Amino acid sequence: RKVYDVTKSLDDHPGGHEVILTSTGKDATNDFTDVGHSSTAKPMLRKYYVG
Repeated sequence: RKVYDVTKSLDDHPGGHEVILTSTGKDATNDFTDVGHSSTAKPMLRKYYVG
């Protein structure tokens, strides 16, 4: 599993911060995949990677 800290992106997230907050503290892989993010969204996660 990979862990990301996306708290710094809450204010800038195009879908709003609420959608991110519903996935906190759990495996959010399905949530991320089900939304149908753009091809640029996945590479953007690199800067939030914790481990």
